[in-house]
Amino acid sequence: MNNNQTNLRIAPPSLRLFYLTVGLLGLLAYRSIIILNNISGFWVSLAWYVGTFGYIIFYIHRYQISKKRREVIKQFKLDEKVELLDALGVQDKEALHYVLESLESSNERWNYLLTFIFTALALVAGIVIDIVNQRL
Repeated sequence: MNNNQTNLRIAPPSLRLFYLTVGLLGLLAYRSIIILNNISGFWVSLAWYVGTFGYIIFYIHRYQISKKRREVIKQFKLDEKVELLDALGVQDKEALHYVLESLESSNERWNYLLTFIFTALALVAGIVIDIVNQRL
C-alpha cells in the first residue's frame, strides 16, 4: 500500500455521531426487550430488529476503524519511529510505544468482526423464523 493511497482523515463529527447514535439505539433496543416482553410480542420483535440492525452497522464500523489503525501503524512503521522522537522523554516514548503496540496487537477487531457476523446471522435467522411463523 502506498502512503499516498491511505486516507488519514478522521470521519466528520456528524458521521461519528451517526455511528454512536446507531450503536446506542441498538443497545437501548436490546435492553428494552426485557420490559417489552411483558407488553407485546410485536414490540419485542421490533426492538430486536432495531437492535440487531443497529449492532450490525455499529460493529462493522468499529471493525473497519480497528483494522485501519493497525494498517496505518504498520504502513508508516510508527511503532519503530517513536524511538526517534527527540522531543519526547523516556516515559513519553514508552507510553506512546505502549499505545501503538496495544492498538496493533489488539484483538478488538476480531471481537467487532465476530459480533457483526453473529449479529447478521441472528438477523437472517430471525427473518426466516418470522416468515415461517407468518409474523412478517
